[in-house]
Amino acid sequence: MTGFTSKPPNDDMRVVAITSVNPQERTAEGMTREHSMVTINCKYPVGGLVITPAVGEQWYVRRKATRHFTLFSKLPGNAPELNTQAVEGQVHIGSSGPLELRGSYVNISSPLSLAVYQAADRPGAPDVPTGAMIFDSELAKVIVSDGTSWRDMTGDVIPTIIHPPVMRANASMPALEVVLPA
Repeated sequence: MTGFTSKPPNDDMRVVAITSVNPQERTAEGMTREHSMVTINCKYPVGGLVITPAVGEQWYVRRKATRHFTLFSKLPGNAPELNTQAVEGQVHIGSSGPLELRGSYVNISSPLSLAVYQAADRPGAPDVPTGAMIFDSELAKVIVSDGTSWRDMTGDVIPTIIHPPVMRANASMPALEVVLPA
């Protein structure tokens, strides 16, 4: 067979449009062409990948021997990844980007979200992999670990936050006692 057909390959298959997704339960609801609703168990891999579909996507689903439906294959019609230039070795991931993997390149076609830390709570630069990026909410900057220090995007070292010592009176010593942070 050549080309694309929207006819399911056998009677245990249905074409559905995803109408709702429950990521916690790893299930989805889909409407068939006959306007009936089916529940889809998304715990089963599709081509070796466990996939959670997005609302609006169209999929072939198949009925398993246990009588529940599982994802089988995504229908490519109106898929955003069809609008990107094809390159040898390219893999598209997701339906709201898409994210493209190609050799050592990653192309992200939607906003990238980083972990957000306040300066005092961010991990030590040596405690994360070299190249790890976070967003420092106090500096309002993306910073990168070089394995030793945090640096901003211009390469400047971001100073480590050192809390000032706490000064307090001590009953045995009327003078002030200096308590350094642990």
